Amino acid sequence: MPYREALALAKACGVAATDEGASAALEAAHNAGLLLRFQGTVFLRPSEVADLVLRALPDTDLEVRSRLATLEAALAPLDAQRKAIDAAAATRSRTVLWAGLAAFSGQIGVYAYLTWGHPHWGWDATEPWTYLTGQLLTAGAYGWFMYSRRPLDPGEVEKHVAAGAVRAGVAAHGFDAAAHARLASDVARYRRYLDRQQSH
Repeated sequence: MPYREALALAKACGVAATDEGASAALEAAHNAGLLLRFQGTVFLRPSEVADLVLRALPDTDLEVRSRLATLEAALAPLDAQRKAIDAAAATRSRTVLWAGLAAFSGQIGVYAYLTWGHPHWGWDATEPWTYLTGQLLTAGAYGWFMYSRRPLDPGEVEKHVAAGAVRAGVAAHGFDAAAHARLASDVARYRRYLDRQQSH
């Protein structure tokens, strides 16, 4: 589609409010391999365009395999880095969830001790604290929803913590997400090409 139409589509989808913002978003998508911008035209399915170009090239299978090996070698360290970041994020999210379970279990244990085990406390003295704790947790969950527009449940907490850990890992390791996406797309493209060649 024409570049101006792509800008209008980006704004209509809520990607950006201005032409400058939409242009920056299209540029980022182009760098990540999500679309292809060539002169005044934007291709929304860059993999299909690349496949057509590959089929039109006079390269032999040996040359294509050589290019694929080069791309795979460039992708391998980025892949390993991304897997390490994802593994660290998963570990962090699990740790936070287990810590939350431990905190709730500890709270129950403290209230049980104050109710039945403490010589000077009892249910009458402990009950107001259980009510206050419940209200504080409810207010916290409501505040979280107002901030994030997402419910506060273990699944959402896991996603939020993991996403934050991924962002921190990307920043700490200098991970180039755009290069990783571009190389992964190129590797998949060359593999599809070779698969088609073998099937003919």
